[in-house]
Amino acid sequence: MISVTDICKDFGGRAAVTDVSFDCVPGTITGLLGPNGAGKSTVLKMLLGLVSPTRGLATIDGVPYRELPNPGRTVGVSLDASGLHPGRTLRGTIRLAASIIGVPTARADEVLAQVGLAPEYGKLVRNCSLGMRQRLSIGLALLGEPRYLILDEPVNGLDPSGMAWIRRLLQQHAEQGHTVLLSSHLLKEVESIADNLVIVDQGRVAARGTLAELIGSEPGVLVSATDAAALRDALDKEGIEHHRQGGDVFARTLAERIGQLALDHGIVVTKLTVASTDRIEQMYFESISRISAVGSEKGV
Repeated sequence: MISVTDICKDFGGRAAVTDVSFDCVPGTITGLLGPNGAGKSTVLKMLLGLVSPTRGLATIDGVPYRELPNPGRTVGVSLDASGLHPGRTLRGTIRLAASIIGVPTARADEVLAQVGLAPEYGKLVRNCSLGMRQRLSIGLALLGEPRYLILDEPVNGLDPSGMAWIRRLLQQHAEQGHTVLLSSHLLKEVESIADNLVIVDQGRVAARGTLAELIGSEPGVLVSATDAAALRDALDKEGIEHHRQGGDVFARTLAERIGQLALDHGIVVTKLTVASTDRIEQMYFESISRISAVGSEKGV
């Protein structure tokens, strides 16, 4: 299991990550979501021993990454495809990695074929497209047949067929009882494969839970009204969860209930949009708006 417990990271007295906690259990895919600069990459780097936490603990199989006997055979990592050596060939890159972690050359060639790069094995990395470099980076993660995959923006640079390929790959990995943790800003792509979500903003956890728990089965409704304050008061009295979204109100209920509520309280609704098809996006923005509100109160 991957376990992240109250990890914090300060850079020059500035808190980049504060009290982030979550677990990733075998047989699941966990999506780590958040805007640019939210702290996602820092969390992954602390988990992988590339950055030391100021406080807290991150473990894989109960120990810090650095204490794993042969990390490359336990954890497959893809963080930045642009970091690959530009002067090596595709096959040379993956065979070198195989020799470092003690994997047979045959396995390196097998993985090269698995990620669709065998026909281009002699091509220099510098001459590869971003999509090819991304496939190579994922191949390096798969090389040691690890039980854990930790991937940062794994679909970056991939075309639609490549995105479908990585989706199937990660689903198969989880179905085999393994564990996947991926960070991404592509909400719909994560929604299509993730079992669990962790949303981070301003270095803090804004929301975490299963996809069903966070998105829920009840759709949301975005409402514009001539008197938004009266609408919010009516929603409060009915116990309906809601929040401001610009000058409008987003409420977690059905459109019919909003219509009846407006009629009962004499509120003029000028626009009503059912947001059920974009619930992950709506939930995401709700979550980070709460963190932003807390930060404003604290003067962050």
